[in-house]
Amino acid sequence: MDESGKIACLICCICFILPTILIPIGLCLQSIKPRCYINDFYAPALNTHIPSNATSSNTFIFFDLQLRNMMEENSLRYGDLNLTLFYGLDGNIPVANYTVPGFKQGKKNTNDWRDVVETHGLPWNDAIKAVSNGSKVVFRADLVTDVKLKQMFWSKKKKMVLKGTVEVDGSGEKVHGKPIRLKSFAS
Repeated sequence: MDESGKIACLICCICFILPTILIPIGLCLQSIKPRCYINDFYAPALNTHIPSNATSSNTFIFFDLQLRNMMEENSLRYGDLNLTLFYGLDGNIPVANYTVPGFKQGKKNTNDWRDVVETHGLPWNDAIKAVSNGSKVVFRADLVTDVKLKQMFWSKKKKMVLKGTVEVDGSGEKVHGKPIRLKSFAS
């Protein structure tokens, strides 16, 4: 084979065979961030349909937190999940904390936590007054955790910070019927 034939063969290998090998490997090594949702959110003290003496002492918030691993090929390992609820549009009044101990989440798996948190420092009188007038009050949910992804021979650990806003009306429930997705704030 002459010199130009060797060069043509080399170019053919580089242009066709190498991508054929690298593209499937690259697709397998994709990392897709997990998705986090607040499916339900209920603050009984804000329910104007219940007599006020029955709700004013109930300063708890009920919620359903969902975490979905969207990857078909990889499981994830989480550090402690720390959920903090804030009150107000600017979200500067922390009112509740919730922690889930670290765990492993399987491939294409979904985990749910339905729980209750007791609030501290929430200006209930202002919030009740707002929803009684037909307005909505806003809560912000911040979720912070470490996520470890292991793929073949390597692993990668990354901090995940998500947040989302929850509007609550006079029913005490979140306004929007569909789940609220917590989105990446910094990672």
